[in-house]
Amino acid sequence: MPDERGNCAKCAKEDSLSHLSQCSRCKSTTYCSKECQVAHWPSHKSQCRSGATGASGSSSSNTTMKVPTKKMDLKFMIHAGVNDGLDYNFKEDIPASYCTRTADRNLTSKFVDKLIDARELDIMRANRGKWKCLYCRTRTAVRLLNTPMVTLHAEPPTVLNVAQPLCEQGQCAREANARIESAMAKEDSPMKEAEIYKM
Repeated sequence: MPDERGNCAKCAKEDSLSHLSQCSRCKSTTYCSKECQVAHWPSHKSQCRSGATGASGSSSSNTTMKVPTKKMDLKFMIHAGVNDGLDYNFKEDIPASYCTRTADRNLTSKFVDKLIDARELDIMRANRGKWKCLYCRTRTAVRLLNTPMVTLHAEPPTVLNVAQPLCEQGQCAREANARIESAMAKEDSPMKEAEIYKM
């Protein structure tokens, strides 16, 4: 049986989960080294604390209660033209109450958006200057256009995020959005099975 794989939350380096260390506080974020964990702490701190807050929203140890969680697969599929096939896989904790068909869409959307934003920053930092915009193919990509397909009620809960490197030009973003809308409209689209979260 192959070893499960994951990515460092800071540098996005892929390795087997048995070789990655976990945040000792929340146990949900993985790192390839102590240096990456220390460097990632400022952006992880709020997420880490949010998992340890009580019903009132405070992080006081007198009022904390453990929220039941599940492990969610967050998969980034980067479509960068010549570099197609770049996948980044993360294991994330998600409140179990978000993993039902009746979960509040506003809550799950905010939760997924926040995770994708944090991981996008990590991936873009790790690949700074390496990718060209998928549409103009001349300017350096500065962000990802994310199209998350979400099946939180599945086992395991899964977010498959198709991501396209984009430059800062609005025309490239408009072309990317038009292609995504066209793909979603097709009858045989695999996107029909999942909920598409607009970012």
